[in-house]
Amino acid sequence: MFAAWIATSISACLALTGRTKFVLALFIALPLLFLVNVVGSRYLIPAHLQFSFESAVVGLMGIAFLAVTVWLFLAARRREFIGGRMLMAAGGLGIAMAAIVWMLPHWFLSDSRGPQMLLLMGVSSLALAPLAAGPLAVTWNRHR
Repeated sequence: MFAAWIATSISACLALTGRTKFVLALFIALPLLFLVNVVGSRYLIPAHLQFSFESAVVGLMGIAFLAVTVWLFLAARRREFIGGRMLMAAGGLGIAMAAIVWMLPHWFLSDSRGPQMLLLMGVSSLALAPLAAGPLAVTWNRHR
């Protein structure tokens, strides 16, 4: 249910922008980047470096998701689309979700937990992103 919320709410925010070419380019570019990553890491990276490369990509994706969420909240707050109470509530919920992710049992993750934990925290932060992305998307919509 968590993944469905993230997918639906982010898709709705993208639809609220009213920029169909941008959304189409995004939906084409993301799977293409995933495919390039899979093929590139398998055939272009030496075998002894593949695990390190994949761990780095996973960690960077987590950092990117966290950075995008923080940037959205800062941008929405700067433009006064969300108030201080909303920002504090979202921050508290984000910290609670990060704590839940941190306490996940060890059997779900391998020995090298750092990058995977970062990715899980980044993905969980995307659940909060629509709270700030919605007002920003409506503002960006040139057809309203």
